Amino acid sequence: MTNSISPARAVPRLVNSSAILAECLRNIDTGKSIAVDCEGENLSRTGRLCLLQLFVEGSDTIWIVDIVELGDQAFSDVPEGSSRSLQVILRDPRVEKLFWDVRCDANALFFQYKVTLRGVYDIQLQRLGHEQRDFCGWRRLSSLAFCISEFTHPDHRVANSGDIKAAGKKLFREERFAVLSIRPLRREILDYAALDVRHLFELQRKVGSYRRRSIRERVKIESERRVRLAETDAFDAEAGKEKLGRVVSDEDWSSPL
Repeated sequence: MTNSISPARAVPRLVNSSAILAECLRNIDTGKSIAVDCEGENLSRTGRLCLLQLFVEGSDTIWIVDIVELGDQAFSDVPEGSSRSLQVILRDPRVEKLFWDVRCDANALFFQYKVTLRGVYDIQLQRLGHEQRDFCGWRRLSSLAFCISEFTHPDHRVANSGDIKAAGKKLFREERFAVLSIRPLRREILDYAALDVRHLFELQRKVGSYRRRSIRERVKIESERRVRLAETDAFDAEAGKEKLGRVVSDEDWSSPL
């Protein structure tokens, strides 16, 4: 798919029926790469997965799959006009899935819906190799919000993104993340959920040493390790929110963009 439409113009659309799910699947199954994100209450195996965001670069739609409404159907259903289910697409290693810190998302998907993620490219890991060293080979993790502000083109950002982010955080602060489970879904939540996923393609190209093939391959390997760990009982979702990340070998992250 061509990159003709600015990500700022992509409109969020709620997927809460089999008919809309069919449209979503037809759209995302046209790309070799999909940007993915999740929202939930205490997002982990013990929490509740509420929304799954999907975006194909160049598309005019950001799909917000309502997991609260559809449940298992969201992953297993093959609606008329679709060639395969969302679960099959997510586990297809030939389709790249862009995430920013996949760990808690993978943990929730696997333990709540038996969805295995394959073909994951975690952009946070690409950034990690160029973060400031902290101590003993550990480096501080940048936030997604920081990288969006630093590396994406202003014309690619939603004009009122600051207001959208603030409105979402206000809801979470006042009503807790349980607001994600209330239906009908509030417009502020829909806009908030779509805010970040639209930038993952641009961040992949601009954050870290994406142009070096060796770096891209290392990120794929480390992303797979993150997913595999998240699919075990040994994964601690709270530890996954730590602000430090381990750099295995400086040689793998030594070249600037």
